[in-house]
Amino acid sequence: MTVPEHLEYYLGRITHGIKSGNNNKVNTVIFRNTPENKLTTYATLGLSKHCVNYKSRFELIFVSSSNEEELNLANMLIWLADFIIEQHRPILCGEVIYLPETISPESAMDALYVSCPFYFPDDFQVLEAEDNDVVFPLLIPVYKSEAKNISQNGWSKFEQFLVDNDIDNLWDLQRKSFEW
Repeated sequence: MTVPEHLEYYLGRITHGIKSGNNNKVNTVIFRNTPENKLTTYATLGLSKHCVNYKSRFELIFVSSSNEEELNLANMLIWLADFIIEQHRPILCGEVIYLPETISPESAMDALYVSCPFYFPDDFQVLEAEDNDVVFPLLIPVYKSEAKNISQNGWSKFEQFLVDNDIDNLWDLQRKSFEW
């Protein structure tokens, strides 16, 4: 199964894509109304063609409300993919990534938390391929204060807070900051 086939198998048909025009040839594909109505899933396409010093390859996943500006979110994913390629460094679950600016002009969030793609079935997480497996980390938007708290106190405490408080709006770029 190819990466696009894997994405469409679990996320539905690609609604459309946004080409990056960069040298790394990483684009963003968009899936409307997934994982549920009024949410949009974004995925990189092409990052997995680059080796980033890890046993598996990567494609990035991001979920937000459907009323967010698509181009800003697509460009943020492309920027991060380019950064990963240029640094030749994988991103791992539990990691925090500080962004050079906010995720979008409408949001004050300026960091990402790397997680397993819990919005989707477990089998979505890894595409077993002949050459290299492809992993699909979910990028969760967070505020810088939350990112610092995750870095200081550990990702397990953050995830336990989410479970204990039944948090279900991690896709909301205007949500209030969490404190734990």
